[in-house]
Amino acid sequence: MSCRLILETQGKLAEAKARYEQILTIDRYAVVAATNLAHMYAEAGEQLDTALQLAQTAKARVPDNATVNDTLGWVYLRKGLTGPRLTPSSRASRRNPRIRPTPTTSGSRT
Repeated sequence: MSCRLILETQGKLAEAKARYEQILTIDRYAVVAATNLAHMYAEAGEQLDTALQLAQTAKARVPDNATVNDTLGWVYLRKGLTGPRLTPSSRASRRNPRIRPTPTTSGSRT
């Protein structure tokens, strides 16, 4: 998995996306791949329905994970869904104060 994270940090987003997608064809419940791919889709404003499905799948596996909750909240925001649906991101910020549920900080993967 670390190879994909390195690609992502190097800005090789297309290659990182392809690797995450490949992982998910092998294990559709791979939390890190699902979360990171959902976040990448949301950042790019593309495949938001798929991003939501991926983030929800990850949340079902690890419901109290701050990064997963932040990603789910970010996807909701990018889809224009507001109100109680932002709760996962708010929950993430309570568990990890370095994660704030705002569009400007949702890109930070702490």
